[in-house]
Amino acid sequence: MSAAIPITADPGAPPSRRELNKAATRQAITDAALGLLRANGPGNFTAEDIAEAAGISRRTFFNYFSSTDAALAAITHAFLDNAIQQLRLRPADEPVLDSARRP
Repeated sequence: MSAAIPITADPGAPPSRRELNKAATRQAITDAALGLLRANGPGNFTAEDIAEAAGISRRTFFNYFSSTDAALAAITHAFLDNAIQQLRLRPADEPVLDSARRP
């Protein structure tokens, strides 16, 4: 999954280094959470485990997410947002199942 680039005050301006660093940290956290989910299964890891896998402190983890469930929900939301964007690119009169099957 790719991290969304944050929206800046001026939409034409490139994101600041701070915004890019925050997006990279958030992505590292969600990547670590997904990796632990795949390796250990749901409920078998902690926020501390995610922080360690992401190379950040426990406190930094909680600056971004309130819980392990919130980090995992962010992954799901990003996936669904992407799926919706892709469906919107398809012709309006195309049946939804046909749209979903398209690459």
